[in-house]
Amino acid sequence: MNNCCLDYHQQCAELSYCLFSLRSRSGERLATLGLNCIDGYWRFDQCAGPSNTEVLEETRTYLDEDGMLQEELFATELYYVAHEVVRLMNAAGWQKNAH
Repeated sequence: MNNCCLDYHQQCAELSYCLFSLRSRSGERLATLGLNCIDGYWRFDQCAGPSNTEVLEETRTYLDEDGMLQEELFATELYYVAHEVVRLMNAAGWQKNAH
């Protein structure tokens, strides 16, 4: 993925950080998700695509009724997947102090 995941190996070994590879159903790597364990709960830290590209938001550009160019940011499906992983980690009791 051409990112800095190796920088987190010590924190992962200490169970204070967790990395996930988010993939398509066919196995294509889409993004790397990083979670911090703070006060016994997993918190979203970062999620990025190859070479740290943005994967959580997409920009849609359109002309409004006055002919003015407008841009809006929308959450992508990966945004919801990433936050569901955080919810599931906490619901499953994967807190640092539990191990």
